[in-house]
Amino acid sequence: MNLAPPAPVEAMRAYRQVDGWVRAFAVPEAAEPTSKPAAACVILRANGAVLGRGVAVDTTGQAVPRAVRAALTEARERLNLANDALADEHAREFAKNFSICLELSGALIPITPLTFAECDLELSQGLDGVAASVGGKTEALFPGWMLATASFASDALVSCIAAASGDPNLAIKVNPKSQPPQLAAEHGVTCYRFRATHLAQLAPDQEPIFLHRGGRIVSQRDITRATLIQFAADLNARLTGIREDGRTFQPLTSPYFSWKAQVAPSADPILDDSLRVLGMAVYSRAGVPSPAGKAKPAAVHEAVGALFERDFVVRKNSPLKDRPLHAAGYAAVAYAETLAADSAAQKPRDFDALGVDVALTGAFDVERGWSPRVEGPERAFIAYGLACWSAMPNLSEPERVKFRALAESAVRAVYRETKPNLLVGQMPWLGWAELIVSKGKAEIPASAVLREMRDVVWRHQLSVDDGGTDGPDLVGGIVFTASANPLPAWQSSRAVAFLASAMGDRRLTDPDERMRETVRMLAGLRFLRQLAVDDAAAYAAMDPLTAKWGIRASLWDQRQTPEATALTLIAVCEFLKGLDEATAARDQEKAPVK
Repeated sequence: MNLAPPAPVEAMRAYRQVDGWVRAFAVPEAAEPTSKPAAACVILRANGAVLGRGVAVDTTGQAVPRAVRAALTEARERLNLANDALADEHAREFAKNFSICLELSGALIPITPLTFAECDLELSQGLDGVAASVGGKTEALFPGWMLATASFASDALVSCIAAASGDPNLAIKVNPKSQPPQLAAEHGVTCYRFRATHLAQLAPDQEPIFLHRGGRIVSQRDITRATLIQFAADLNARLTGIREDGRTFQPLTSPYFSWKAQVAPSADPILDDSLRVLGMAVYSRAGVPSPAGKAKPAAVHEAVGALFERDFVVRKNSPLKDRPLHAAGYAAVAYAETLAADSAAQKPRDFDALGVDVALTGAFDVERGWSPRVEGPERAFIAYGLACWSAMPNLSEPERVKFRALAESAVRAVYRETKPNLLVGQMPWLGWAELIVSKGKAEIPASAVLREMRDVVWRHQLSVDDGGTDGPDLVGGIVFTASANPLPAWQSSRAVAFLASAMGDRRLTDPDERMRETVRMLAGLRFLRQLAVDDAAAYAAMDPLTAKWGIRASLWDQRQTPEATALTLIAVCEFLKGLDEATAARDQEKAPVK
């Protein structure tokens, strides 16, 4: 028995048949499908919205036509077509604008998990679909739909059991008496998993593409200096809300769910804004290229102005002296404005009037250490804020000396209280703070520790062999967890962002280490590029213009955040900067002595 889903050639033949039925808005009664999968899923979209969805499980070979009929029936209802002689003609006219998504399953493989939670560990998110049979009725959910609805395998299996049984309370994830073994014994429930071949149109008039985990696999060969320059511009556009062609949209200021076009309230708007502005500033500063010689949008100062205006009431009612973490965020924003300024001597906005300096000095004392108000996870970022403030151009020399000493002492305190194997969790903030306070020094005091941390990170980077046949899209990601099912996610951007800065610093990367670090960095950037919502990953987005180029939380979690996108932008910019500096240094070394 062939357990694999239909091969690409067979799947494409099935798509051609489905396309014909959809455009005609009818499936012949005696339709004989080209492909005979165990189950099929057809989704019809128009302008990003789902108009029709059909799923069918059929062992007689009728899964594809049944799924198309169900999708067309739902689309007809949603279009609310008049029941007259012209209804069919109108339906066919609407069908010209449908984008088709087709998933075809392999054989349904019975599984016997002890708990629903076990499904999430054993099944591959975004690759495995699930099904359940109860009393002769089988229901299935495909991986593409599970990705779109952010459903774990356990959630999807519970839904399948409820649909097949007609009882929404039969399977309850948290009830120990309602787990798969009990359901099998008492109600005859059989659970399945399956793999699927996934095709989708990016637009109604385009050929479909094959998707892997809801996207297209980014090849390592595609990560070049030119493509990274364009990637940086695209990431910056997502943060600013301005595309290169001048089109505008809602910038990424809080979590955004791309397939639903929904904005979620930010858990901490000030921190989200500070990271967003920092990413924009790094991109806009001198030395970071822009594609095709186009001028970079001067959006940093406008974003800072909007931040001040939006958060005025918050700051007025809750002084920063009680919120050192937010003070550090404002310090990062002030530093960002300095990076983006046309003149290094430009006086920044009146951040000092906010009491940033008072809040920061109250967060850490050289003699007494950290204030009780400062939680452990906040300390690296506050140390970074202190370092940023010490670099402000409008400080007097005594102030600069005071804040530099305070920042350096805070940095050393974070090193002392962090176990070496947990140091990567303090990145990039601790590393960037170290680079700021060590500016102008011949050596970086913590260079040995940072080099060791870098080696630990690279040991946890997934290789081609680690990815295997299921995970070529995971290659280059960093695994930070020792859980039973460790997979890389957006947190890779934290380590890669600092290591990109370290690659360009000769005190942390010797000339004979550059090639090795470049190769590792390119793999890391490949993974971050895979996390970005490109044209392929936006095939199901409600608003592709807004969704594109935000960094997803993971390859199976469509949530975009300002932090992940900003850190990825900084990583790309720092890598390009270090690459250009290394090239210039190498050319200088090779130049003949005059």
